[in-house]
Amino acid sequence: MRYRPSYEADPLRIVVLRGGSGTSALTTTTPDDPRTREEKLNQGGPVYTWTITDAAGASPASLAGNGASATLTAGRTAVGESKVRVQVVIHWPCAPGTGQVRDTTFTDVIPVLAIGIQTRTRAEAQNPDRARRTIGVGEVVDLTLLPTNIPPPPVTWTLKGLGSLRNPRSNPARFTAHHSASNPSITVTCEGQSLTVQFNVVEPTHLTGRYHSSGGLAGPFPGVWMRTIVTVQPTHVSFYRVAIHEHTALPMDRDGYYEKGREGHTPPAHPPQKSRTPSEKNQMTDMAGCVEVRRGPYRDGSYTWNIRSDWRVEQVGTRPRFFAKPVPQVMTIDATGTCTVSKFGASASAGRLDP
Repeated sequence: MRYRPSYEADPLRIVVLRGGSGTSALTTTTPDDPRTREEKLNQGGPVYTWTITDAAGASPASLAGNGASATLTAGRTAVGESKVRVQVVIHWPCAPGTGQVRDTTFTDVIPVLAIGIQTRTRAEAQNPDRARRTIGVGEVVDLTLLPTNIPPPPVTWTLKGLGSLRNPRSNPARFTAHHSASNPSITVTCEGQSLTVQFNVVEPTHLTGRYHSSGGLAGPFPGVWMRTIVTVQPTHVSFYRVAIHEHTALPMDRDGYYEKGREGHTPPAHPPQKSRTPSEKNQMTDMAGCVEVRRGPYRDGSYTWNIRSDWRVEQVGTRPRFFAKPVPQVMTIDATGTCTVSKFGASASAGRLDP
């Protein structure tokens, strides 16, 4: 049986979408009439009967015959290659009493390729689903047309919206999210069929932290240090390509030992910090401390740094953007010289003689 597919790239294959369907036009050759003059007297031409004898893995499959031509429709829910076996019987009717009915049978197997898109984020995040379509700004995602165990036909990837696409005519391709919230879509075209995936790109919203460790400061002056584990929120995406930068902050809400006046001690400003990049799971360490550089006498007092931080994706030309709310760091001292530092809801205290 000879058949004419509905596309030209591969005459032996129907390409369908995962969970969808595809069609191909089939045409059989008609052999020479095998009947004698008496057998075909007033019997007309042949009758064609098209059937599917096996469609394992390509269900549902249907076949609509129209004489020497037929249309095969094949669908598949899973990605991969399957086969549909098609048979056409050409029936040659014979005049009564002149001989037996003559049939000619042709059989052919038509491969069906079901395609799909696999997305895999380069970073794991705290959400272990690497196939997630919600991603952080700057995240990188690999795009693969499946199946990969069959030589793939030519593909074209097209980006609609913000971001960048690498290797748009290869398999796999690579997508890098934009440095701002967006909803890009990527379409792959393969032998006339198109599949589209949609992404939701989100920005970091705020910072949270938890206590890790702390200790006192050796030397003649009282002080305390505290290490916290900071997490960039939200955690269902990864911000491993986002740099966080703490800015300088002046002492605010000064009272007691630190209040303004002739006997008050002027506390220092918070120095700007170097930019830090969190891990794939959005975590990084932070050091906070409080130290008093006078020998006393001391009395109760406190002050606060309202520390503003910005974030930016580590890409050329991106601008830093500030988090909506600053992070307060509160330092206190009491009459014994015990210092306390509080930040991200965690706190630590140490006196002059504490190790």
